[in-house]
Amino acid sequence: MLLSPRMKGYLEYLELHGYFALPGQPKLSQEDYVRADAAWKALAAKHPNLDANEREELAGYKALLYRDKP
Repeated sequence: MLLSPRMKGYLEYLELHGYFALPGQPKLSQEDYVRADAAWKALAAKHPNLDANEREELAGYKALLYRDKP
């Protein structure tokens, strides 16, 4: 069975959440994950031409989606 890139990304997020989430930290729904992933990709595409607010927002999405983990 082939997974869509969107589903594969969400499953990877769930795995990372299982490892790195704080106790009691809720998981994103698939819909919320897709929105956060799209926002992260849009901001990452603008890097390094981000203003201070966008850099802060990118860092927030990076942490939320566990993109700061190895």
